[in-house]
Amino acid sequence: MKKFIIPIIILLASLGCDTAYGVKATTADSLRLVRLLSLARTPADSLPLLYNLFDLASRAQQPVYAWQILSIGERTGRDSVAAGALSHLSVIYLRDDSVMTLLEEKAAKLPHTPAADAARLFVAIQHTTSHVSFLNEQERHARLLELFKKKDEGSTGDIYRDIRLLYTLCLYLGHESQGTLYQDHMEKLGRLVDRLPREAYGVRNQYLTSAAIIYTYNGEPEKALAADRRLLSNMDELEQRYAAQGRHFRNYEVNRYICLRRMLCNYRALKPGEADSLYSRIMALGEVNDDIRRDLAANPRTEAYYRMASGQWQAAIPLLRRQLDNPQVSQNVRRNMLAMLKEAAEKSGDSATLLFALKGYNEALEDYILTFNAAAYRELVIRYDVENLRAENARMEIERREDHIGQAHKILMVCVVAGCLLLVAVLMIHHRYSKVKIRLRSLERELERKG
Repeated sequence: MKKFIIPIIILLASLGCDTAYGVKATTADSLRLVRLLSLARTPADSLPLLYNLFDLASRAQQPVYAWQILSIGERTGRDSVAAGALSHLSVIYLRDDSVMTLLEEKAAKLPHTPAADAARLFVAIQHTTSHVSFLNEQERHARLLELFKKKDEGSTGDIYRDIRLLYTLCLYLGHESQGTLYQDHMEKLGRLVDRLPREAYGVRNQYLTSAAIIYTYNGEPEKALAADRRLLSNMDELEQRYAAQGRHFRNYEVNRYICLRRMLCNYRALKPGEADSLYSRIMALGEVNDDIRRDLAANPRTEAYYRMASGQWQAAIPLLRRQLDNPQVSQNVRRNMLAMLKEAAEKSGDSATLLFALKGYNEALEDYILTFNAAAYRELVIRYDVENLRAENARMEIERREDHIGQAHKILMVCVVAGCLLLVAVLMIHHRYSKVKIRLRSLERELERKG
């Protein structure tokens, strides 16, 4: 289960940045913008057209416009433009290590501004997200211990460096276990992310998306809903921000759909009447977005969640069973849906469905327990190795201090001996001075007598 969910978390976390799907546009819109771009004479003329073309473009076409936007930002010294383009490109090239390295190098050259600092952090996290999945278990474990050692050294005083370290630690931990050690560090990371400037939408949304997914599948619906509500608020802010910049084809319809559907999945913790509102918003999105409309038709998950939320048990059963027949459903979603099917069968008195749900749910729980036990064991190994590392570091620190004390003791002894020798020398000089003084007085008296 863990190996399956991590790529999903990585993918959806990437969607949580300030990237979005464009508004549905006609070929005429694109052709009109391309024609206007050919007539543009200055970067200032080209930039809004390139942004709108990027927002309209398919995933395959987006890099063409993103590189042009980055080039304008670099050539004209518009650091916020370059920063935004680098963030977009890091999402597009998430799996291309050589391009990600180039993007990180370019981000490092940007001056220290809130937008540039946020982009640097986002690109670095994206690169780490890509890199960690290619390491084997031994390499990840060794890297984890290095990260814990750095973390134990304390805050660097730079919030961006602190977040990068803790985010990297969480990414590595997430591959090994989703237990308390991981969750504790994710919550610490969340508190740090909350301190970032508003410009850091990418990192904040990436964190919130990951948190919402993890809390959903770990059975903490209240925390999942809190993360998703903040995500929706951020999407509203970003849409307003882009509209003010003249990006008329920018929207978050698909991102918002995923978020609203996940909230429906956590229906047990929704406020009264909130399920109806969420469902209405999803249906409204389906009316204006072809991708969402097709997904709603092919994937009954939204309808099943809503029927469960509104107590329509009989109506939910065939929808849940249809979804369970889909081989592409992840184990986490499958386990949740079997639990819902069991609940619906019990509430509706459907014995045959209850038997099916109980059998499937027990099998899913067995798989989950096996996976959980394996993850718990890995977490214990990590804790043990981290404590050993800390004990070794503490021992080395004690030895260092003892060596320092020993050196200080030696220096003190040298100083004492030197002080004693100096005292002897002073006494000898004083003795000689006294004798010379007496001799001088004796000579003075003899001279007086002779005179």
